[in-house]
Amino acid sequence: MFKISIIISIILHVIYSKEIEIKEDFIAEVDYRLETSNIKWRKRGVINFVQKNNNKNYKSSINVLNEQLTNEQIEEIKSECKMNNGLYYVRVKVNSNFYFAQVDSCELLKNNLYDRFIINQLGPIKKDNILSISYDVDPFNANRDKTEKKSEFISTAEVVNSLPSAGPTFPEEKEIQGKNGQPPAEQQSFLQKYWWVIMIVMFMMLIKGPTGEEGGSSASS
Repeated sequence: MFKISIIISIILHVIYSKEIEIKEDFIAEVDYRLETSNIKWRKRGVINFVQKNNNKNYKSSINVLNEQLTNEQIEEIKSECKMNNGLYYVRVKVNSNFYFAQVDSCELLKNNLYDRFIINQLGPIKKDNILSISYDVDPFNANRDKTEKKSEFISTAEVVNSLPSAGPTFPEEKEIQGKNGQPPAEQQSFLQKYWWVIMIVMFMMLIKGPTGEEGGSSASS
């Protein structure tokens, strides 16, 4: 049992100590806006993808650098929360690509402005390898400090490899339409697609059944 525990510890250490593989240095710009307030996109900060610096022992990293929130901005988020639990939208720009996500404004305040960006990428981290960027609250870190109310976002960034994005639809995105401007048709079930094949098989079985029985009775007589 002791040996098994050691093996598990080694495996976990290898998994969590794996370095982030960043192939290039780049910055992703982060903006935000609120759902019900007439506030246009405002600068929120940047996500800094750093491969190396002058220190040879430096490890690749992803850092979220937020701008200091003003008292007015904090009050706007609080007001958004009170108005039917309005949403807080973020927009991340990488090159000419935009990635949108959202979270409940009340959840942000409840979790003391601790949040996280989840970068879904394919292969090494490069500008062209990012598939999607998700955004949500970070309750794990928020629970560490519930007493002091923050006046700025405390953000982390995580990387996942080639996982499908299941985030909510952004309000400015249009519903996917079919060829004639109609919503795409639902997928047909197996019976709807191949009912004629099933009918042919059943018809053949009904024909062969009585014939086999007559042949058997003739042989016995």
